[in-house]
Amino acid sequence: MAPDRRQHRGPHQKDSILFRKEGEKILLQAAADYYELINKGYTSKASIKLVGDHFRLQERQRQAICRSVCTDAYKFSLQQREVAPEAMSQQAILIDGFNTIITLEALYSNAPLFKNRDQTIRDLSGIHGSYRKVVETPLCIHDIAESLRLLAPATITWLLDKPISNSGRLAALIRAIGKERGLPWEVEVVNKVDQKLSEYDGVIVSTDSYILKRCAHWFNLLNYHLERIDRPVWLIDLSAI
Repeated sequence: MAPDRRQHRGPHQKDSILFRKEGEKILLQAAADYYELINKGYTSKASIKLVGDHFRLQERQRQAICRSVCTDAYKFSLQQREVAPEAMSQQAILIDGFNTIITLEALYSNAPLFKNRDQTIRDLSGIHGSYRKVVETPLCIHDIAESLRLLAPATITWLLDKPISNSGRLAALIRAIGKERGLPWEVEVVNKVDQKLSEYDGVIVSTDSYILKRCAHWFNLLNYHLERIDRPVWLIDLSAI
């Protein structure tokens, strides 16, 4: 496999076609049909196969729907455990580092983002054992630092997955920016980040559905941040399904 030499975490070459404005109507119809199926208890795999084939969706369109649409039960559970911005002051929070930063890198690189039925913001990027910093990475960390400063938590701990390559370098960058901005944050490079976030009894930041399904309390930091930045965002809204 060729090494990742991207300088930006921007859109896939076909995204301008797959997620063009005039195609959103079909995507919404497909997402609504997918929701009806999974809400009745059909598996995600079977549901997206049926809906995707019916609407002739490409793989990235199918991924977008699977990441964006959830059952009523899951949505209700998440709402019950969400912490409001005004309640974040003096909280001790854990941040899913790669999950948060990669989504921000996609946002700042003009890749499509999706506002989901559970009100989270997700992208279609991913990492598979390795991470490479892009041009926008420092800006993402600086800007999310400002959003965190406004929230005034007592402590902030970033968790980065130790098995992912370059996690140590990213940790050093986050620490340096935190020191520069005078924020009470630290960075831990550890194994089993998903488990630590899932079992934490305080407030966590992540959009990973596996973690959100299991965590005690969570804060929608990316949505909070998105509402406060002054820059164009390619946002496809599937939240009303």
